[in-house]
Amino acid sequence: MCIRDSHFLFRNMGNSESQLDKGLIQYIASEFDRVRKDKSRDYIVFGEILNLKPPEDFPFTFAHMGNLYTLDSDRDGRVKLEELNDFALFCNKNLRSYKTFEFQSQLQAATTLVLMSNLKTEEGEDDLVAWFGRLLYENDEVSYFENKPGIPFIKIDTTKQLYEVCNIRVMSNLDIQSFFDLLQQYSEESGLMSIEAEELDDYVPLIVCQDFIKEFLKGFSLSLIHISEPTRQAEISYAVFCLKKK
Repeated sequence: MCIRDSHFLFRNMGNSESQLDKGLIQYIASEFDRVRKDKSRDYIVFGEILNLKPPEDFPFTFAHMGNLYTLDSDRDGRVKLEELNDFALFCNKNLRSYKTFEFQSQLQAATTLVLMSNLKTEEGEDDLVAWFGRLLYENDEVSYFENKPGIPFIKIDTTKQLYEVCNIRVMSNLDIQSFFDLLQQYSEESGLMSIEAEELDDYVPLIVCQDFIKEFLKGFSLSLIHISEPTRQAEISYAVFCLKKK
């Protein structure tokens, strides 16, 4: 199936529940309710998405850019139950012939094609950066400070999701505190915050995380379409290098 066709399939599934196994529908609903901290919401956010546990027969993680992008089909930084069912249908239609041990790698390949099809468009990179910014923004309440009016800041806990999705510990040998320090150093050098401001000790400007993703995507574009771990390492190293250089 070509890139365009797979994207068309995902965005035009219709009523996915009628095409899924009843037991799987119930499992997805129970996982959705389990991770959703605020029961008044009809959606889950970034950190909650990463806490979802797939069925044993379908081992994979949502800590992958392509998986997240394909899951959040309306790109609003929130995931509703319907989108989880649509993602399950996407897997059912495209990956049913693969064995359990092949599932994660084949899923990442399929969802990377969806992401790549959009990244190659004229405004693809900007759209992807804006989408990831919405994921971070929706994850937790953003904060504003008097000395930096108009600049939304996110907490270190939210940057942990960025750290996890980009697999930075393994690929760049940085722990979360070192990564966070790097983001803050970049922020200071960009004039977006002062390290001396104690109230900002646990915060980083949202736009800095978006800058990191932008550099990550540039490395992604320079790499091969087939994503292997060495290629993934090149993407992350490129993004970290760009932040350090600036």
